[in-house]
Amino acid sequence: MRDYPSDIDPDGQPDWPGFLVHVEPRPDTRGVPRKAARALVSHWEVRRAAELRNARQVDAQMPGPCDPTAAPARHAPVAPAHRAAPPRRRRR
Repeated sequence: MRDYPSDIDPDGQPDWPGFLVHVEPRPDTRGVPRKAARALVSHWEVRRAAELRNARQVDAQMPGPCDPTAAPARHAPVAPAHRAAPPRRRRR
């Protein structure tokens, strides 16, 4: 049983709000002939644009971070905090 918002028709949009979207990373083109590499990257850019559109659409319909029922972040993990550099040693 899914809990749909009152303005969403479960029969009209059974997959609301969509699926979790993970944007595909850029393909590795090392060792690939230049023409084939350009084709790989070009096709990836088209897929990436569609994935980003889907991600924005799904994210717009999901509850925000302040919603008590919101799930933890589902995209890329947060980068660890930057550690301060160790103190420099004084030369003698």
